[in-house]
Amino acid sequence: MNDIISLDEGLKTSAFETSCIFFSARWLKVLSESFGFKIMGLRMQDGVLPFADIDDVVGKRIVSLPYSDFVSSGISGACLAEGLNSLRLAYPDHSFSLKLAKDDFPGWPVEDGAMHHEVSLDEEDVMWRRCSTNFRRNVNKARKHAVEVRMRSDEQGIRDFYHQLRDHRRHKFGILTPPLRFFEKLHEHFFRDGAGYVAEACLDGRVCSSVLVLFHGDVACYKFGASDLGALEFRPNNLLFWEVMLDTFKRGCKTLDLGMSWASEDDAGLRRFKEGMGGEPIGLSVIKSWPDEACREREERNRQVFRELTSIFVGQDSDEVLDRACDTLFPLFT
Repeated sequence: MNDIISLDEGLKTSAFETSCIFFSARWLKVLSESFGFKIMGLRMQDGVLPFADIDDVVGKRIVSLPYSDFVSSGISGACLAEGLNSLRLAYPDHSFSLKLAKDDFPGWPVEDGAMHHEVSLDEEDVMWRRCSTNFRRNVNKARKHAVEVRMRSDEQGIRDFYHQLRDHRRHKFGILTPPLRFFEKLHEHFFRDGAGYVAEACLDGRVCSSVLVLFHGDVACYKFGASDLGALEFRPNNLLFWEVMLDTFKRGCKTLDLGMSWASEDDAGLRRFKEGMGGEPIGLSVIKSWPDEACREREERNRQVFRELTSIFVGQDSDEVLDRACDTLFPLFT
């Protein structure tokens, strides 16, 4: 029997605790408290699938889960497909958007163009041999230029990271970043308990690249990264990730998850970088479904409006305006 439970009910019964960080109570609390998302759970015989029930100016939609690389529930694709059928009956006028562990989902349209990469953490010499010649060369180049790496878990550190990520996305991609309140909630629910930090690569005392890492069980998860495009010639990112690999292994982690990538040519360089440090690609299943074609077209028109508004705001030479755009518009990109 499939039924729908609230976030509170799921937290009380530990229904949302699995080996997947994006299924964890901490992460779900961050999403709920940062954006006001209505987090629910589809409870099935073999487990629970968390999802967000969203109803805003973009449209009504079921998302599993917003701003999450993927959700791994441990439930078979056939069982999940049956559960999704019952969810479709409960939400007949909603579109569906899900990123799930690779499987077959009978009766549901599945795209195979996504993956995430995992690095198996081990002793330093073992991991070094797994890295590509190019990756090792660039680690040594960063060391030659006296790039230094430090880890920060203080509140000011995550605020500094937000500002660097905001500017990185503005200048490199022309897109918004999650609002500051999201990063403050990450600090509250992860960093304060030692389950996260920001790692910074510095050159002459200036931060030239940084990454945000979260911990769940024996898995470390790279979630966000930002770089000073003018400092990339010194290869700070190679040394930064290498030091994160060493540090997370010392902390007892067995795996470093490098996050989601698309199989498109746009992400080819990103995939090469992840594989250069020993990352193994693991396929994901992406499901997108609409009640009808009119719903799909209406949602896409609305999204196009917000993409055009975003291009206007990121082009403004005002941090205050951009911060307000991140607050107001970013939650619509789910």
